[in-house]
Amino acid sequence: MLRKLNADTDTPRKDTPPAQQSTHIATDNIAADYSTGHTTRLLYQTVGPFEVTGKLPNQDPSKCNAYYLKNIGTGKVTPHNVRDILPYISSEACAAKTDDDAHQGALTAPPAMNPGVDDSFDPQAGDWLLLPNFGGVKYHLLKVVERLGDRVKAWYYNTPNSKRLTLFRSVYSHASKPEIQSNRKPTQKGYSPHVDTIPIADFNQTTYSHKHISSTKAGYKLNRKEVDRVLSYHPLTASM
Repeated sequence: MLRKLNADTDTPRKDTPPAQQSTHIATDNIAADYSTGHTTRLLYQTVGPFEVTGKLPNQDPSKCNAYYLKNIGTGKVTPHNVRDILPYISSEACAAKTDDDAHQGALTAPPAMNPGVDDSFDPQAGDWLLLPNFGGVKYHLLKVVERLGDRVKAWYYNTPNSKRLTLFRSVYSHASKPEIQSNRKPTQKGYSPHVDTIPIADFNQTTYSHKHISSTKAGYKLNRKEVDRVLSYHPLTASM
C-alpha cells in the first residue's frame, strides 16, 4: 500500500527493498523533509494493495530503490520509490482476504430492492399520483379526492409547460368548450373540476412525495428527480 508521512507521528524509514511478488501498500510521492518529519500534506493516507512486479531498469542492483507495483484492484502498473512502500501481507493471504471479504459482503448485504415495486402503495385522499402516457403526454398529475376500492376518484392537474415540471393548475372541463387550467374556479358558467374515477393499476405504482411539490401563484412545481423516481414504478396495466 501507499501512505503519506504523518508529520506528528512518523519517522523516516530505511529504504528496504520489497520482496518481489509480495503484497504491499504505498504512498504517492510528496514533498517532505525527512530530517524534520515535515510534509506538504498533513493527512494520513494509504492506497493499495499492490503487488511488486519488478525493479525499474538501468539501476545498480546493489542500490535499487525503485520498483514497479501493480494495483491489485485495477491491474495498473506504476513505478514507486522504496521509501514510499510498506509491507502489507503475502499474495496468498491477500487473495484469501479478498475471497473472505466478498463472502462476508454477500452475507451482510441488504436484499436487493426492485425499484418498480412499492409494497406500501395505498393511495388515499390528498395523495398526488402520476398517470403516464395519457392524452399524448408523458404523464399527468392527479390529486386523489376519494378512494373507491381498487379505484380512486382523482382531480386532473395540467400544464402548458413543455417540460411538465412547472405551472401545474387545476383542470376545469365543460361539456362543449375547451378545458381551463386555473388555480381558481372559472367564473364562466358550465365549468366544473375535471374529476375521473380511474383504476389504481393505471397509475405509476407509488405516490408523488408531498415534500417535492411546491405551490406558487403561477401553479404547482414538481421536482425532476422525484418525477423520474415515480415514473420508474410502472403501472400494472398496459399503457393507456
